[in-house]
Amino acid sequence: MPIKRNMRGLHRTSSHRNALLRNMVVSLVMHESILTTWHKAKEAQSVADKIITMGKQYLGGDRNALIKARGYFYNQKEPTNKLSTILAQRYKERPGGYTRVLRADPRVGDKAQMAVLEFVDGARDTRFAMTARTLAHDEMYDKPQTPITLRNIVKVTRYRGETGTAELKDFAQKFKAAFQRRGFHAPEQAPKEMEKHMKINDEKMKKMDKEKKIRETWVAEKEALKLLKEDKKREELQRRQVLKAQAIENRRKKAKQPCTFAHHQKRSSQRSIQSSIHPIIPPTMLRSALRTTLPSPRPALALRSISKEMGPVEPTKLTPDMQPSIPQSNQHEARTLQAPNRTTTWSSSQIERSQAMKGPRFEQTDFALQPTPYAAVELIKEEPVRFLEKRVARCDGGGGPRGHPAIYINLDRSGPQACSYCGVRYEMKHHDDHTHSLNFIQGQ
Repeated sequence: MPIKRNMRGLHRTSSHRNALLRNMVVSLVMHESILTTWHKAKEAQSVADKIITMGKQYLGGDRNALIKARGYFYNQKEPTNKLSTILAQRYKERPGGYTRVLRADPRVGDKAQMAVLEFVDGARDTRFAMTARTLAHDEMYDKPQTPITLRNIVKVTRYRGETGTAELKDFAQKFKAAFQRRGFHAPEQAPKEMEKHMKINDEKMKKMDKEKKIRETWVAEKEALKLLKEDKKREELQRRQVLKAQAIENRRKKAKQPCTFAHHQKRSSQRSIQSSIHPIIPPTMLRSALRTTLPSPRPALALRSISKEMGPVEPTKLTPDMQPSIPQSNQHEARTLQAPNRTTTWSSSQIERSQAMKGPRFEQTDFALQPTPYAAVELIKEEPVRFLEKRVARCDGGGGPRGHPAIYINLDRSGPQACSYCGVRYEMKHHDDHTHSLNFIQGQ
C-alpha cells in the first residue's frame, strides 16, 4: 500500500522501512499489543489504522479492499481472517482511532524512548485495565469516583456494546481479589491485619539482631587476629635489628685487631711500587692498575690508564729493570720485522704522525716499536691482474660479509680496469695478448 511522503525515515532505506512496518502491523493484528520505540510505534499506528479501515470496507461489500490488505501481510491467511471477522466487527461502529500509543520506560541499553502500540477496546486494552483497577481501589476504601475516573469509564465502554459495563465490573472484581491476596484489606479489617504484620516485623527484627551480633563477633575476631599478626611481625623486626646491631659490633671489634704479617707485607710492597713509579699517584688508583704485588712488565700501559683519569702528568724516567723484556740482540730484529710503511703523508687530508700523536697518551710510547702496516693502495698494487675471456667482469669482493655489492666492469678498453669498491683489476685476455705483441714489436 502507498506510504505517506512525510513519514519518518527511521534511518533505513525505503525497502527496509516498508518491510519493518509490515512486520509490525502483522504482529499487532495477531497479538493486539506490541512494545517498540516511540517513533516506530507512531509510524506503524497510521498504517494499522488504514488496514482496519480496509477491513471495515470489506464488511461494506468492497472485496478489493480485503485483497489490498491481504497483499500487505506477509503471512496472509491468519491476519486476513482475523481482520475480516474479529477486528472489522469490533470497530464497526467506531469512526476512527483504532489504535493507541502509550509511553513506556526507556530501554535499558541505550535509553531509547519505548512505547506500547495496542488496539483499543480489545482484550489487552491498557486504559480499560487501569480504569478497572481504579474502580477496585475506590470500592475497597469507600472512596468517591473522581471526574477523571467517570470520564474514563465512558471512554472505555462507549464502543463495547451492552456488555461493556459488565466486563468492566468483572475486571474490577479480579483486581480487588488480587489486592486482598497481596495484603490490601478493607478499613474494618485493618487493625487485625496490622497486628499480624507487627508480629511478623518483630520476628524479622529479632532475626536481624541475631545476625548482626554474629557479624560483629566475627569482625571482632578478625581484628584480634590481625593485631596478633602485627605484634608478631613487630617482634620479628626487633629481633632482626638486634642481630644486625650485634653483627656490626662484632665487625668493629674485628677491625680493631692488628693486621697479620702477610697482609702487612702485601700493603708495604704496593707502597714501594707506587713510590718507585710515580710519587703522586694515590694507592686506590694504583690498585686499579696493578692487580698484583709484582712490578708490571709494561708499566707504560698502567701509567697510560692512570693518566686518563688524572689528566696530564709529568712523566718519570723508567729504571732499567722496568724496561720491556726484549733482549738487546733482538731489538733491531724486532724493528725490522715490523711492516714497512710510507714515512710521509700521501694525502692532503692526513696529518703527520709527529703532530697527530701528541698528549699524555703517547708520552711513554716508543714509535719505533709500533706496527706500521701497509697502506691500502700498496696492498692493492700487489694484487695481480685477473684476465678474462669475456668483455664484462663481475666483481663482488669475494662475497659474504667481507664483500661488496656486485658491479659489472666493461673490459672493452685496453689495459687493466679497476673495481671502484675493492680496487681489484680486470683485463680482457685479448687485450693482454695484443699488448704483448706490441711490446715485442717495439723491442725489435
